[in-house]
Formats: sequence, C-alpha cells, structure tokens
Amino acid sequence: MLLRTPKHQKVKATDAGEAVEELRRDLAKAESERADAVRVRHDLEERRSEVVDGGDVNTLEEHDRAIENAKRRIDVAESAHARLTLAVQAAEWATEQARRQAIYDAGTSAMAQARTMIATEYLPAARALAEIVRAAVDLRDKAAKANDELPEGVEPISLMAEPAFNGRHYAGSPDLTEERVYFVNKATGERAGRFDAPEMHANQGRWERRTEVVPRDAPAVPAEPHKSVVDYLNLPGLTPDGYIYAAPFWGRPRT
Repeated sequence: MLLRTPKHQKVKATDAGEAVEELRRDLAKAESERADAVRVRHDLEERRSEVVDGGDVNTLEEHDRAIENAKRRIDVAESAHARLTLAVQAAEWATEQARRQAIYDAGTSAMAQARTMIATEYLPAARALAEIVRAAVDLRDKAAKANDELPEGVEPISLMAEPAFNGRHYAGSPDLTEERVYFVNKATGERAGRFDAPEMHANQGRWERRTEVVPRDAPAVPAEPHKSVVDYLNLPGLTPDGYIYAAPFWGRPRT
C-alpha cells in the first residue's frame, strides 16, 4: 500500500498538539512502509539468481518488474518519510510556540491586572495605612511627653503599641524564667538556705537535690529592643524617590 503525503502541511497553533500526534502516526506508517519495501526488494534480489537459473525469460522479466516496483515503493516511502519528518518538526515547533504564547498571554494579563491594582488599590490603601501609622506616632509622642513629667510614685507609661514584646530580654533567649537548683532535707523536708550551708556539709547524705523554674527580672535595657510597626513600616510611592510613608528605620530589617 502506497502512502500519500500532502505537499504542504499546515499546522495551526490552536490545534498544534493534535496535529503533532496525527503527523507522528503518519510518520510511523511511512517508516513501516519503507521498511516493508526494503524487505521486499531484498528478498526479490536474493531470489533473482534462482529465477535466472530457471531459464524462463518471462518469469525473469516479471521478477525484475517486481524488483523495480519495490524500488519505486522505497522511493515513495522515503519521500513521504522525509516530508513527514519535516512536518512533525514544524508541528512540534508550533506546539511549543503555542505553549509559550499561552504563558506569555497569561503573564501579560497578570501584569495588566497588577498595574491596575497598584494604581487603583495600593495607593488609596497605602495612604490610609500611612494615616493610621502617623496617628499612632502622634499618640505615642503624647505618652512619651507624659513620661517626662510623671506624678510622684507612678510607673512610666509603656510606649509599646503592639500587644506583645517582640525583642529579646536576654541575649540568645526571650525567656523570663530560669531553672534553679535547691536542696531539701530528706527527713524533715526543710529547704536548705544555700548550697554551701554548713548543715549540708555536715550531713550530705540527708539532702535531696531538686530543681524549680522561677521568674527572672526583666532587665532595664533588653538585649534586643522591641521593634514597633510604626518605626519599621515603609510605604514607597510610584516615583523613584517618592514615599507615602518613610519609616525612621527604613532599610533596616526587624530581624
């Protein structure tokens, strides 16, 4: 069976994937047709000497025509294989381009949406947030001024606006507790006043070592200070040097 191939294979980007699969099936048929034609020709040429020995001219002529037909089959199959190979390559290229175009279109759409969000949502939201932060700074300033003129016997007002301390009281640990060791008399349950108390040296076998977790006093100056949102929030504008809110600690990470 001779395999026909179109002179020009057109592959559309929209159905490039289906075109590739169809062309690959056609290419496989072309490969099978070429292999079969080569096998037939090889068998005929191997048997030609037997036909010649038979001495019948008509039979030899018919055999030679079969060999020529096999050669023509090979030519047609090889031509189809070459054309389909190029068509598959073109379809694969179109499929890849269609995939990339889809990604490109999605990226273009995403950036258009992002620009719209920045222009219509970010700016008003950033301005509103900046007003909140500025108001919080003003309120903190009022508390700081109050601390400068405290009434007698009143503790200073905490200037921490956040609900929890986010620094570290001690280097390497935020914990305000520690584990302490103490000793208790096994017979009386009496707790030793100090580890090197005289009674412990005199009766070491009567004391039991125990531990307890006790609170530590927060140091006056923490190892890592609290970092307030109002001091580290930075809201850039849409121009290179413009800022909706420029934080005092701009450029310094909180951690």
